[in-house]
Amino acid sequence: MAEGIAVRVLASGHTLRLTDKEPGKADALAAALSAMTEPDADGKHPLITARSVAATIAGADLVVLALPYPLGRQLVRDQGAALSGTIVVDTCNPVDFSTFDSLLTSPGMSAAEEIAEANPAARVVKAFNTTFQEALVAGSVGGLPLDVFLAGDDQGAKDKVAALVEDCGMRPVDTGPLRRARELEGFQLLHMTLQGPLGLDWRSAIKLLPLGKCKKCKCYVPSETERRIGYIPCHASNCQAIDYRGGTRRLRADGGSRRRGRPASSVAVVPASRVERVSGSHHRGVRSECLCL
Repeated sequence: MAEGIAVRVLASGHTLRLTDKEPGKADALAAALSAMTEPDADGKHPLITARSVAATIAGADLVVLALPYPLGRQLVRDQGAALSGTIVVDTCNPVDFSTFDSLLTSPGMSAAEEIAEANPAARVVKAFNTTFQEALVAGSVGGLPLDVFLAGDDQGAKDKVAALVEDCGMRPVDTGPLRRARELEGFQLLHMTLQGPLGLDWRSAIKLLPLGKCKKCKCYVPSETERRIGYIPCHASNCQAIDYRGGTRRLRADGGSRRRGRPASSVAVVPASRVERVSGSHHRGVRSECLCL
C-alpha cells in the first residue's frame, strides 16, 4: 500500500516523506522510487526518508498511515499532540487474515473511528482502503481513473484528501461521515474474498459507473464509460443493443445478457488487466445503442 500511494503522490509532483519502524524498509522503498523522480529547479528532491515518525509528521500537510491494523491506532495515540490539527489518512482494513471471513473491529465500529478516538485532535479521513497496490500504481482500471472512496467528519480535511487524489489522476468519491468507514472496510473484505473465486489475482478495483438512459423506452443504454469497457446493460425486454464488435443481441428484462449473463449495475469490479485489452486498436469504433433512439 505504501508503494502504491507513494508512486501516485510522486507522479503528481508532491513532496513525500517516508519512514518505517524498520529503517531499512523505508530506505529500500525510497531507493526503488528514486528512479522515477528528479530534483526540482532548486535542486530539492521530492522524496525524503526520515529516521523517526516525529520527523516525518512535523509540518506535513497530510499523514498517511500505510499500516496494518491496529498499528495505526497505536501510532496516533503515541504521537499525541504532534498530530493535533493534522490530517491523518487511515488506509487499513481490519481483516481477520487467519480466516478471511470477518473483521477484527467490534460491531458498529471501524478502524478509522478507533483511530479518531485514540487521538481526538487529529483530523481523520478514511481513504485508499478499497484499492490494491497494483491498481494504485497504475492509477486507473479498465482505462478509467481509479475510484478512491473517502469518509470523514471534517469536510475541510476530506476536501484536501480529495484534492490530492485528483492530483494523482484518480477520482475521489465522498461517502459521507467517518462512520461510513464501517461499510468501506466491510466492502473491501468482500472484495478480498472474491479474488480467488473470480481469479482476479489482486489486480482488480471497485469502480462506480453511470448508466445511460433511453428517453423513449426508459431502458438503460451504455454511457461512454461503459462502452469503453464493453459493459452493455438494459432493463427493457423489448429493447436491443447493437454492439458492432459482436453483432446484435437481445438482453433480458432483468438487465442480464444471454451471452454474458451479467445484470445491470452501477458497481463494477474490473480487472486491471483489461486496460490493455480495452485500449487496443482492435476495440476502436465500438458503438452500442438502444434501437428505440
